Amino acid sequence: MGLEGGSIADAARRSREAKEKEQKKPSLGAITNETLKKQSAPAGTAGTATSSRGTLTVAPGRPGDNRPGPVPTVGPATDLNGRTEAEWRARVSQVRQSLSTSDADVKKLEEETRRLENDFFAWSDGTYRDGVIKPAWDRARAELKTAREGLDAANQSLTDLEEEARKAGAPPGWLR
Repeated sequence: MGLEGGSIADAARRSREAKEKEQKKPSLGAITNETLKKQSAPAGTAGTATSSRGTLTVAPGRPGDNRPGPVPTVGPATDLNGRTEAEWRARVSQVRQSLSTSDADVKKLEEETRRLENDFFAWSDGTYRDGVIKPAWDRARAELKTAREGLDAANQSLTDLEEEARKAGAPPGWLR
């Protein structure tokens, strides 16, 4: 018939034999309280648990000693770089304060620029308009440009701080 290794019946027989061999593999057994007790660590070993809030270290006890041991202490929660929640909150507060100051400056300068522009076109005396209003308007526009650059920098620093916190493993709630 052109099949390598024999007929279809031979292939089916080999498949059945392979399945039977798989079924004869030893079972891992049932997990019960008794098997857990046999495989658990001895009673006197120490342990360490780590969570997002810190590391808890438990000192070893003596076998058969049911008295409570010293109360384990938990250190302050830190990110991967060792910064605490208070440090992150202080940094984000400082950046947000800078951002709100920059935003207020931009709004004030935009208002001043609009006022000077209106005065420039409303004033009929060309000498006063060109000698007083135009230089003030030019200064206000230059200050506005600088203030907008400062606002952009403050926005970028907030974005950079959020990215730094993400890379350091700080929980997002620390930045609120």
